[in-house]
Amino acid sequence: KMKVDDVVSAIPVHGFCGFWGVLMAALFATPANYSNAYYSDRADKCAGLLMGGEGPALTAALVFLFAVIAWVGILSLVIFGTLKAMGLLRVEAAIEDEGMDSSEHGVTKGFADGAAAEAKAGAAQVAPGN
Repeated sequence: KMKVDDVVSAIPVHGFCGFWGVLMAALFATPANYSNAYYSDRADKCAGLLMGGEGPALTAALVFLFAVIAWVGILSLVIFGTLKAMGLLRVEAAIEDEGMDSSEHGVTKGFADGAAAEAKAGAAQVAPGN
């Protein structure tokens, strides 16, 4: 198990959806869309593979995505490996058990546990007309 702590769902939102967008553009970009965004003299060749293109857009997209994976992976290993070696990667066990949201931001409840109720109560305290 990798034990990845992704409390804000950055991987599925930014990572997976970003990859999906890059691939879909490489498959479905029309020649008109390609010429508007890049070079009109290459539009027919470089359009999305499923829209009459010859495949360079898909090849470029795959190379780009592998480059992003390599770049992020290598830099993450260097940065987090250095922090771990210096003993700076983890917080104290007591803070970890309590949760970083509480110790860093004063948040004691998740949205489902009461943030909506707290927001509603705060809105009720605002006088009408303000």
